[in-house]
Amino acid sequence: MARTGRPKADLVLTDDEREQLVRWARRRKSSQALALRSRIVLECATGDANTVVAERLGVSRPTVGKWRSRFLEHRLDGLVDDPRPGRPATVTAEQVEDVVVATLESTPENATHWSRAKMAERTGLSASTIGRVWKAFGLKPHRTDGFKLSNDPLFVEKVYDIVGLYLDPPESAVVLSVDEKSQVQALSRSQPAFPMMPGMPEKRTHDYFRHGTTSLFAAMNVEDGTVIASTHRRHRATEFKKFLAKIDQNVPEHLDIHVVCDNYGTHKHPTVKTWLEKHPRFHMHFTPTYSSWINQVERLFAEVTRDLLQRSDHRSVQALEKVGCNRISVGLEHGNEEFRQKIVGKGFSNQRIIDAFKILDRYTIPVSINNIIGFPGETDKDFEDTMKLINDIGFDMSFSFVYSARPGTPASDLPDDTPMEVKKQRLSILQDRLNQNVMDISRKMVGSTQRILVTGLSKKDPGEYAGRTENNRIVNFRHENPEVVGHFIDVEIVEAYPNSLRGVPVSSELY
Repeated sequence: MARTGRPKADLVLTDDEREQLVRWARRRKSSQALALRSRIVLECATGDANTVVAERLGVSRPTVGKWRSRFLEHRLDGLVDDPRPGRPATVTAEQVEDVVVATLESTPENATHWSRAKMAERTGLSASTIGRVWKAFGLKPHRTDGFKLSNDPLFVEKVYDIVGLYLDPPESAVVLSVDEKSQVQALSRSQPAFPMMPGMPEKRTHDYFRHGTTSLFAAMNVEDGTVIASTHRRHRATEFKKFLAKIDQNVPEHLDIHVVCDNYGTHKHPTVKTWLEKHPRFHMHFTPTYSSWINQVERLFAEVTRDLLQRSDHRSVQALEKVGCNRISVGLEHGNEEFRQKIVGKGFSNQRIIDAFKILDRYTIPVSINNIIGFPGETDKDFEDTMKLINDIGFDMSFSFVYSARPGTPASDLPDDTPMEVKKQRLSILQDRLNQNVMDISRKMVGSTQRILVTGLSKKDPGEYAGRTENNRIVNFRHENPEVVGHFIDVEIVEAYPNSLRGVPVSSELY
């Protein structure tokens, strides 16, 4: 006869006991020992033998027998460890209460707040004990938070108005959070930084040189997070009006524009009000006084400060203003997906390219491409695909070339049977279309105000100066101050030509 051993007592759980055991077994804050004991009891409740439970949980059979017995004798209390012997507590509840009350209701002599050392001196406890008491009660005397109550009598109405715009924007409208980050400093450290190393953070000098300031104007679309931005050396009503004009230029004409901004004086200046009267699609919404937290563009400024400014090193305001992306150049090479994958080795789809450029267009980032015509085996259909992609996207600028073999490239080993005449013809067609795109974009710039870098005298007329816009277009203009070369100036674009623009300075101010 097989040996069965001592009969084990049946283990039956109540619903409450089972719920508690499951909670202990799954709760992250439970000790691993308590969680294991709970799982042992739950498995034993299925009726399986101790040997089966031990094998299933990866523990010894005596361990299973121990906690089965403890549970049968003491139920849930039997799974909890008994208090362990040790040195009795030396800090009484009255002493803890005294520390907490003193921290909350008093201040030390000759100090504005308690420190661990000062509280230890007052109570006779150790500084580490004071720290543990404060930690247990969530007390941090060294920290303060500031606040400012709005005194705006229309506080509730304005909050309802702005939050309503955020949550339920009007149809056929765009909601923009607008503000300016003023006095952004171009700083350069007096000494080079020591790079980060294992066990040592990056080190920078505390002193720096100041190279001037600029102001960042930004309008953030609260729906999709896209941003219209520009920089100006000052933040007067004149600059704010220019920025509103840029917003007007970048937002489609069929959309109303709801602008959320604070109560800074330039936002309500008479010149701004006059401009707004001439542009009725603009609707201004002012935040309550002392309530800039409700303006979502402040989140953008926080990210700009953290990611671009805190550790920046700029030796001129011009360099500071160029922080970010002003142009993207893409090595597209070809418009046929299969051809691009096979010959060039680039496997992204045309739709992915189009989607990416839609995003760039929302951010008003100009895009140029590199394109090669006349790859080995390129058919008329392949070339048509390239033209279609260019038409679908409308590139700002292109650098296009006729194919020539390059050692080590996938196409270098293929026979080049495309006649040179065909290559040149296709290149001519491509460039004509790209020139049309460039001209269309240039025409759209007429009437806008552009900040240009003056590079020198005009090549066509020595009596004029030339400069370049942010999207790399040449602007010719007249100016009486020869010191304009090397500076930024604001010009109004009045005419567009195939290869250049004509501008008129809007002020004599140099940047």
